[in-house]
Amino acid sequence: MNRFFNLDGWAKAGLISQLVKLVSTANNKTIVLTRSNKEVTPANYETSRGAIAAEIDAMVKDKETNAVVAALGFWTAHMLRHGTERTPNPAYATIHTYLTSVGDKLVEYTGGTPLSDLDELELTEVCIDIVESKPELARARTARELMAFLDVVSEPFDLEPIDTSELKAYLPAVERSVDAEIILPTECSWAIDLSGASASFEIATRTPSTASRLSRRRHIALRLIAAASARSGEVLGARHRDLHLMEGRLWLKIAPNRNRRIKTPAGRRIVDVTAALDATSGFDVMTWSRAEQQRWPEHERHNAYLFATLDGSRDLGQKSELRGAVAEILAQATTRPRERPHRLRGLGASIRIIKLYLPSILLAQDGEVPADVGDLDVLTPRDLARIAITLGHANIRTTLLSYFPFPWVLRARSDRWIGRWLTPGQLRPL
Repeated sequence: MNRFFNLDGWAKAGLISQLVKLVSTANNKTIVLTRSNKEVTPANYETSRGAIAAEIDAMVKDKETNAVVAALGFWTAHMLRHGTERTPNPAYATIHTYLTSVGDKLVEYTGGTPLSDLDELELTEVCIDIVESKPELARARTARELMAFLDVVSEPFDLEPIDTSELKAYLPAVERSVDAEIILPTECSWAIDLSGASASFEIATRTPSTASRLSRRRHIALRLIAAASARSGEVLGARHRDLHLMEGRLWLKIAPNRNRRIKTPAGRRIVDVTAALDATSGFDVMTWSRAEQQRWPEHERHNAYLFATLDGSRDLGQKSELRGAVAEILAQATTRPRERPHRLRGLGASIRIIKLYLPSILLAQDGEVPADVGDLDVLTPRDLARIAITLGHANIRTTLLSYFPFPWVLRARSDRWIGRWLTPGQLRPL
């Protein structure tokens, strides 16, 4: 379904047909590279990858090139030079298939609107619509290609990081697990410590330096994203009135507003973040929030955004910069070249799920069970539903299949419960 103005497919997107032609060798015809005035003949297709990639580079940099086509061109040139995740030197036909499978619908469904202008949910919806437009047998491949495309172009084209769990739901079960590069609890704690070291809450003046203001905002954003296991857009689009400190417990209300869409009705929720925020940090968040609200006239404070710029109480012009700052501090902690704040959702889901199954795991190793992690009864759907509600998932399957990296843990409680009633001899024939 097209949510943007119609461009009548990608035929009107300017240079997209040229881009497809550059990687189409099925007709075995000579291709003329218009910008370099070179000819690529069937005899030298394979030795001309660099020349074709350079031609595409020039197309991407051309101001007349549609923004979506430019992103597709960047991806194409990347495949020519670096290959794909599965093939280091893919055939032209493979690149052509990737490009046409994703490109036609991407231009059509966005209407040529620059991808950087779409928020997290709009971009996610476009991707889901593209997958759903394909025959059932082609959906896994299309989802895989879309994720490969986004992985390459997100950073250079400043795209909002999206929740890929719905795309992963189209993949075979063996590929449907959480991102292998998960953020560990110790890495999350270290990132918070690193961030807190440069974020001072003792002095909150009305005209802070740009660097000190960014460090404070980054620290608050990191703590809330990690504590709530929320999507980054859900936190960065929050208002001050969404934070509540009641009787020593800190709550975050996640609801739609002008600058924060909610993916599904299940996304509207109130999250208790007290367990993840110690008392001191919780009060720091509220101290910062109250200081920020003092910047605005009293009549604006009720609707002021938590991470508004100094230009206005409803101005979120630095949201992308703030998300980048959170990703940067996470990368320092994980030592990876780049990091994604969204991986904190996988961490939060894993911790919550493991806590449900912890008694059986500990008992199997003759360990002690903490008093607050529950008994040995078989879990009911409502136990897992609580986790899905916290994460804003409409279906617990999304939580288990896309956010949890240790499927064997899910059997711990049921296996132990069965073992209490059936002997190994009775189980063996089963």
